[in-house]
Amino acid sequence: MPFGSLSQEDSLILDLDEVTFSFQKEIAYTDADFFITDFYVGERGCFVLLKRFSKYRVYSLDENMQPTGMLTIDFKAKRLKFFEDCLGFVHLMSQDSLYQLEVINDYDLVIWEANPMSVYYRYFRNCAGSNKEGMITKRKLNFGQTMAYYQQRKQERTYKRIYTVEDSLERRSLERQFVDLPDAGLFEAVHGAEIDSTMLRRARSAYQSSHFFYRHVVKPIYNPLFVKKDTTYIFDHVNDKVVILCDTGRVVRQIPIDYHHAKHWEEAVLLDKDQLRFYTMEEKGGVQTYCMLSSQKFEVIKRSQITEHAYPEKVIIYKGYAYYLYKSDLEDNLNKLFRQRMI
Repeated sequence: MPFGSLSQEDSLILDLDEVTFSFQKEIAYTDADFFITDFYVGERGCFVLLKRFSKYRVYSLDENMQPTGMLTIDFKAKRLKFFEDCLGFVHLMSQDSLYQLEVINDYDLVIWEANPMSVYYRYFRNCAGSNKEGMITKRKLNFGQTMAYYQQRKQERTYKRIYTVEDSLERRSLERQFVDLPDAGLFEAVHGAEIDSTMLRRARSAYQSSHFFYRHVVKPIYNPLFVKKDTTYIFDHVNDKVVILCDTGRVVRQIPIDYHHAKHWEEAVLLDKDQLRFYTMEEKGGVQTYCMLSSQKFEVIKRSQITEHAYPEKVIIYKGYAYYLYKSDLEDNLNKLFRQRMI
């Protein structure tokens, strides 16, 4: 079935949009001795990151979730996790380095030499996606209420702004609140200087007000960008539409959406890169429901609920399955990688 068309199953679901499906889950992978700290499932394969005491291991898994390669991490690192960059490569990320992972000859798992975190900050932190023209970068402005996207042009070696999302009302509200804040710079001005108790209280109050403002008042807008087959999709939740752009950055379609106005909607949009399906998520009492969106109108056509496992950790949807980490029992010392069919 070509992408963009509705199957007979989709047509049936459209008439039953209040029905929520709950498919049986299964343990995809577990280890008797090591704790699973992270995992990756996607176009580059499947990897699990295991830890016991201070020792890390990485396993590559086949489609049956059986180990095909193992790599012992022989360098000292804290807080290792997987990171997929906007070019589709998978890395191990530590506090100070990036290590690219690859599977060679289907089975050999290798890790390349470390790159400093400056590579991440320079190339990947603000990269939202990539196509044949190059990288698409993002830039947050105005207390996170403006998001600008830029398309790289390889031949000209320049970047062109292709789309901007802005919540102008919230931006103006935050600007007014920011003006009314005590001078946060006062804290830095008095740091290390000889001051009296009154100035110290003012400086402390200014710092606490500023910290509270950025930590609890400012909430950046959520408007993710995805690229599939050189077509760019921007989910503009501020203006209630999905914006579709061609590989040159030209807007070709704008489709109205309303799924994000659901009562229990969470700020989450996921792409199954194999099935080329978008999902969004609703959550109530820790129970997460993943809503499949139609290919043409981006309407909810099917809901799949993860039952029994409240607040699952790090959900990835790939090839029609939702993968996530969970402890089956509170007394368990080790967790498991579960998967549940979505379609």
